[in-house]
Amino acid sequence: RGPLNVIEPAVHKLERQGLILIGGPSKHYRWSDQAVLEQIEAIARQDAKWRWTLAGSRRTTDSLVAALQERQLPNVSYVAARDTGPEWLPYRLAEAPRVWVTEDSLSMVYEALSAGAAVGLLAVPRRGDDRVTREIQQLLADGLLTSYEEWRQSQVLSAPDQPLNEAARCAQWISEHFLSDNSLPKRIVPS
Repeated sequence: RGPLNVIEPAVHKLERQGLILIGGPSKHYRWSDQAVLEQIEAIARQDAKWRWTLAGSRRTTDSLVAALQERQLPNVSYVAARDTGPEWLPYRLAEAPRVWVTEDSLSMVYEALSAGAAVGLLAVPRRGDDRVTREIQQLLADGLLTSYEEWRQSQVLSAPDQPLNEAARCAQWISEHFLSDNSLPKRIVPS
């Protein structure tokens, strides 16, 4: 389910250290800096005792970053994608007990779910009904994600019972179907 990734949950999550992952304009969603910024502000205010690291992606708009820096939210720090290395996100996701992801970032949603975090979905208006938007809708229906609106009403962000671990599940399937004694080809001994 979803793309394979290298994310693994840490044994111990950091207390009150959250992560906010921001995408940007895409062909599946109509991006709104203002709408995303309002949601970030509400989360920062509601969870004021939490330290939030907001991580941008290659698609994150300069205007959103500028607006965020103007707001100077005391418990939110910003990290640009260009300022991180390949191990930064897996490491941070593994330790974060709560992660918010903009709805346009399907791969980051799956990475957060693989980390075993409670994952909230920041609303971004959909352009239409397609594979990406249907996949997000299915994750919401399955209770693996909490929508921003649901969180606003309940103030609860719950982690799934089990983190997704598609890499291990696929490895298990390959092992059972191709590497077991029953599935190995029999060696033909010349007579």
